[in-house]
Amino acid sequence: MNERLRHLAWLKGIATSYHDIWGNEVQACDATLASLLVAMRELATADAPLAAIETAIAVHESRQGTELLPPVHIVHDDEA
Repeated sequence: MNERLRHLAWLKGIATSYHDIWGNEVQACDATLASLLVAMRELATADAPLAAIETAIAVHESRQGTELLPPVHIVHDDEA
């Protein structure tokens, strides 16, 4: 397990584990987390090197506190 990849996923709001119907904790695999981060354009490729992951973490941390509110998407009743 790549702990830095898992940390980046957590920073970006991706759950790295869940509890199944029997109460067992299931860890998301690194490939899934990397694919989600690529889809979010946080990483360029799913097999990104550690340096790219560290850069993404640093960029995220440098942006902390610069936005007043997180981005939102407003949908009106007639658009849903």
